[in-house]
Amino acid sequence: MAEIIVVVPEEGIEETGDISFKFVIDSDISENVIDHAYGLMRRKKKDDSIINLIDFSNKVTNFAPIDKITQWRIDLVQNGSFLLACSVDSTENELGLQQILKNLPDSIVLVPPEDVEPLTLACSALNFNLSIHRRDGVLSSS
Repeated sequence: MAEIIVVVPEEGIEETGDISFKFVIDSDISENVIDHAYGLMRRKKKDDSIINLIDFSNKVTNFAPIDKITQWRIDLVQNGSFLLACSVDSTENELGLQQILKNLPDSIVLVPPEDVEPLTLACSALNFNLSIHRRDGVLSSS
């Protein structure tokens, strides 16, 4: 089972379009984490240009309105190279998120305050132990 350390800046994340180890250093995490993957994990509104091709090809007509759908977006870096960039629809039971969590390596993830509770519940369903580090202010992704 992977170790997942969650860093939560109480006033949010400044997304710079890049990910660096700087947020880990700025977080003052005391554990030995130099070999952990690091990155961002957050929910975002689903892009309006995304179409579920399976539903489309099966002529499903009762699509959920795109503006009601959020996705978990996960971007991880390890040793300076992208390790994982994926997204999965956010659902009531977060089964997609749980599937991704099962395959994560030891990681340090920057998570906005509003996403901590659903992430905690998903990890609890998997019997994962999260280590949550809360920080005042804003942290930058790079």
